[in-house]
This record gives sequence, structure tokens and C-alpha cells, in this order.
Amino acid sequence: MNLRNIFSILMFISFMLVVVACGIGNIEERRSAASAPTYTPAPVQTTKPLSTDTPLPTPTPQIIIKEIVATATLTPLPTDTSTSNPSSTLPAPATTSSPTQTTVPTIQPFVEWSNETGEWTASSTPPECGLLEEIFFVAPIDVSIVNEFARPGRAGGNGFYYLAHGYLRANNTPHDQIEVKFPAEGFSLYAANRRVEDYYIEEKETNTRRHIVDDEEQVKLEFHHPCGIAVMIDHLAQVTDQWAEIIKDVPVLTNDSRVTFMSSGKYFVESGEVLAHAIGHATNTYLDLGVYDLRSKNDSAEMLARDWPKYASTASHGICWTGLFGPEAQELLEGLTAGSVRTSDFCD
Repeated sequence: MNLRNIFSILMFISFMLVVVACGIGNIEERRSAASAPTYTPAPVQTTKPLSTDTPLPTPTPQIIIKEIVATATLTPLPTDTSTSNPSSTLPAPATTSSPTQTTVPTIQPFVEWSNETGEWTASSTPPECGLLEEIFFVAPIDVSIVNEFARPGRAGGNGFYYLAHGYLRANNTPHDQIEVKFPAEGFSLYAANRRVEDYYIEEKETNTRRHIVDDEEQVKLEFHHPCGIAVMIDHLAQVTDQWAEIIKDVPVLTNDSRVTFMSSGKYFVESGEVLAHAIGHATNTYLDLGVYDLRSKNDSAEMLARDWPKYASTASHGICWTGLFGPEAQELLEGLTAGSVRTSDFCD
């Protein structure tokens, strides 16, 4: 074998070794690729990841304004195959709660009585009065302390004037220890008078004349019931704070009992409500009381119009009130004799 052939053989062997080495490398490469897991690159994070012990941030609330539209939820009605009348298959409407509604009472105008024309008339149709005994409940003062009683409806001052009211006198009780209560229900203030007095009293028993002068204010209050009954209480002293406030703008007169008219139906009084803590004066302890039926005139109206025209418009409606406070009070009053005045055009 010559050198040329040996060289060719060596070149062939070297070539084969190179081919084998490359093939093995490709096989390893393919084997590694086949056994490796598929890997998908993670997306790039632009913020720092949160650890598990870091609280999540509270998202900023978004304020969304929506128009609220009231809608009714409709519930399908059950089908009733037991009847051929479709309308009878409808169940009764469901009861739904509704907001509580306050009934607004109808405000009736207060019935005002006036005698601007010389006759008492009502501003509108008055309600029924019923029995007066059902309106009056209590005597204005404790009847047990009264020791003199004058009936309403008589001439006074030796025939100088006419008294349509009566009086209750309590000479044995200090004047400032007597409470005055309103005797009836459903009345409101009609008029008021405030005054100080300077006058004389004729003492018939001793035939003397006593001078009464006092700066303690006397108060007269007149009340009306819408049905047409009027009550006058005079010689109230030390009126309660409530009523003093009501009449604070009424002028204080001297020896003048003219009244100031008040707003109709504004100042109501309850039955048994205390009006004052004293009556009259320390030296003349008495209370005047008059009750009048403005709906009709009394049996003395013709005589009053003839003999006492100055007083007729009110006195013609005066009534005898001795029986309005129950039989026991009436018996006590009627039983008083000493100093009492039994003369009366209104009482039997």
C-alpha cells in the first residue's frame, strides 16, 4: 500500500469522526429540547407586587348619580282552571302599607255674639246649648264660706241703678284666701275691665256709711259660649299669672267698670280653672256673678225696657243662676238670711 492510499484512508476516517460527533451533538440537542417544559414568558410588571401581609388599598369610590324612577313590581297572577269566569280568578289586591295620613280637622269659625244693633245676634248659626246644668259644674267660690247672698235681678244703690247680677259675700274669711274658679265649660273671654275703686257702703243694720278706698286692682271678666250663654265675674283680685298676662294691655281705670273687648274665641277657659286668688278688698270681701242667655229675653224684659232702659240690653237676658251648681249649693245659698238680699226679678 502506498503513501497516497494511506493518506486517503486517514482523511476518510477523520471525516467520519467529524460527522459522528456532529450527529451526536444534534441528538443531545433534540433530546434536551424534547424533555424541557414549555415556558411562556411572564408579562412585564410595571408596579411592585404586593406581599401577602400587605393590606390591599381601598379603592377610591365613584359617585354615580342616577335618576330614581318609581316602578311597580308586578307579580303574575295564578291561573285558576276551576272556573270559566276569568275575572273570578283574580286574587284580592295585596294590602300595601301607606304613609300615615293626618286628617286635617275642619276649622269652624267661632260664633261671636254682639249687640251692636241693640239686640244680641250671632255671627253665624250657633250650636245647641242643651241644659245649662250640663254646662255649669262648680260654684265660683266655696259656697260653705259664703255668709251673704244676693239674688240677681234687682235695683241697687237705693234705686239708683239696676243689677242683673248677684253677689256672694264671705265676711268671715280673709279676702286673699279665697280662690275663684270658672264655673262652666266651653267659654272664651269676651271682655275685661281693670280698675281701682273709691266708694261708700251703706250699712243698713247699723245705719252707717262706710268708705271703701283701696289701690288693690279689681278685675271684671266676661265670657261667652258660642251657643249664646254669657258669664260675668267681677271683683276678682290677685288674678293668676296666666290671666294677668292675657289682660295686661287693658287700661286700669278709676271707679269705671267699662270693658275692653277681646279677640273672639282666642282665650278659652276650662271649667274649674282658677282665675284669681282673692276677691274684693280686705275690708269688703265679695264677688259679683251674672249669667245671661243671649238667645232670648227674660220675663222682665218689658219692665226693664220701660223702667231701666240704660241696662235693658243686658239685664233683659239675665237669668237666676242659684240652681246651676247643684241642689246642695242651692240649699246653702237659699238658706242664708242675715244680710242677704232675697229680692229678685229673675228668681221665683
